Amino acid sequence: MEIISWLGQKIADLCTWLLDLIKALIAWFKLVVLEGAHDIFVAIMDGLAYVFEHLPVPDFIVHAGQYAQQIPPVFLYCSDLLHFPEGATMMLGALIARFVVRRIPLIG
Repeated sequence: MEIISWLGQKIADLCTWLLDLIKALIAWFKLVVLEGAHDIFVAIMDGLAYVFEHLPVPDFIVHAGQYAQQIPPVFLYCSDLLHFPEGATMMLGALIARFVVRRIPLIG
């Protein structure tokens, strides 16, 4: 009877060791996959930043100051009374928020 209990204990120890080994392998695999995904994501974002930094600035943005000086003073006075800058900022913010929310898979 003592041999059976000894053998049962050894089998239980072996199963515990195998379970710990499997848990360690799964943890290592998760770490490797997540680190790899993070490295790929960082590389893609760095590449996109490089591309955007080297895009030429369009002429209409370079000359925006000259175009703004050509706006008549009457329009500037009316736009100030109607709080046009604040309204334009709110509209642009709402459009960006709508665009971002529509890109979320479960919400949009």
